[in-house]
Amino acid sequence: MYDLIHRFAPSSPAGRTAVAIVASLVGVPAAVLGLLMVLGGGGLAGLAFLFVGLATLAVAGTLTLGVVRQANAAPDATPLTAPRTDNDGGNRPGRRRRRSRRFGAATRRAT
Repeated sequence: MYDLIHRFAPSSPAGRTAVAIVASLVGVPAAVLGLLMVLGGGGLAGLAFLFVGLATLAVAGTLTLGVVRQANAAPDATPLTAPRTDNDGGNRPGRRRRRSRRFGAATRRAT
């Protein structure tokens, strides 16, 4: 089922998340309605609603699991943790480091 869903799902994580949200918004009411119809004696129509709701929730769960796996498999170096160069806030000439009295962290002061 995983391969089948991901063959037709959007390739971006945001698109997969949006499809999963819409699928869950459709699947939960359909499953609840189907369960109520089955318990109330709705017969075949209740089973159809229940099946559609559960299948839609399975698709939403698979898409969400795929997004989580993709996020966990992402490399550790993100734009926020990548090495910094002198041009993006490193040690610039004309600036020196001093210790902050309040937090004990290094701060910069223009000279």
